[in-house]
Amino acid sequence: STLYDRCYFYPFMAPESGDVAEMGIEFIVASSEANDIQVGIYSTTAITGAPDTLLGKGVFDSESTGAVYDDTLSSTVTLVKGVMYWIGIVRSTTAINVTFRGISKAYAAAACPWNAPNINGKCGTLRLDNEDLVLPTGSITLTDFIPNDLDNPAVSLKIT
Repeated sequence: STLYDRCYFYPFMAPESGDVAEMGIEFIVASSEANDIQVGIYSTTAITGAPDTLLGKGVFDSESTGAVYDDTLSSTVTLVKGVMYWIGIVRSTTAINVTFRGISKAYAAAACPWNAPNINGKCGTLRLDNEDLVLPTGSITLTDFIPNDLDNPAVSLKIT
C-alpha cells in the first residue's frame, strides 16, 4: 500500500442545521478500473477536537469523470449549524489512481493539531497513519495524524 491508501481528513463547520440528504464529489480524471471513493462525516470529540464517530458515509464510483452524487448514505447524518465536523475520505482499491476536485490550500483553513507529529509546515489534509482502505468507525487520536500538503477534497453537502 502507499500513502494514498490511507484515510485523509479535514474539519468543516456545518453551514446549516438539518439532515445531509446528498453528498457529491467531482472526478477530474477517472480511475482505470473499479475504485470506489468512500466519504464519511464524523462528529468531533469535545476534549481534543479530533474526529470521533462516523455518522454516515457515501460511496462514489470513480470510473467516469464529472460530478457524482450519493443520496443513499449509510445512515442519517444530522448536522447542527456552527458545529465542527470532519470529512474523511479513502479509496477502496490500492494503487488505482483517480483525481477529484480539491479546495486550494490558499482558500482553506489550516488543520494542524498542535500535538500531531511531523508537522513541518504542512497543513492541508491530515493523513491517518494507521488505517488502510477503510474509514475508521471509532474515535481517532490526534497523534495518529500526519499533516501533509495535499488540497482538501471538495465535497458538497445537500442539507435539508
